[in-house]
Amino acid sequence: MMERVLLGVNGYLLNNNTLLKYNGNGVTDKTFDSASEDWNLLGVEKTGTGYQGIWRSSLGSYSLWNTDNLGNYLSSTSGSLADMVAYETAFAQDFKCSKCSLQSKKQISKPKNRGAHGL
Repeated sequence: MMERVLLGVNGYLLNNNTLLKYNGNGVTDKTFDSASEDWNLLGVEKTGTGYQGIWRSSLGSYSLWNTDNLGNYLSSTSGSLADMVAYETAFAQDFKCSKCSLQSKKQISKPKNRGAHGL
């Protein structure tokens, strides 16, 4: 079952308040963005040893992340949409968007500005 993920001031928080981290720092919705490409976290799934997350870039690239139980990035696998379709059932996602309208919904909840304290 896919984990509930919120975007807080310090980064993405998983269902149990585990912060998703890369090189020890919280990952936000802008961490991997560049002038030519934006990355969006589509979903996170709990595994026996940590979490897996699927990212999609604005250029159509995909990346499957593996983390430990504390949310620390361990490794990733890059691939195409066809590669990620195998994960649709586990993530309860339709990565092909075969049942989506042109205006698909965001997968990650982003709270309104709550001041300096965030969530």
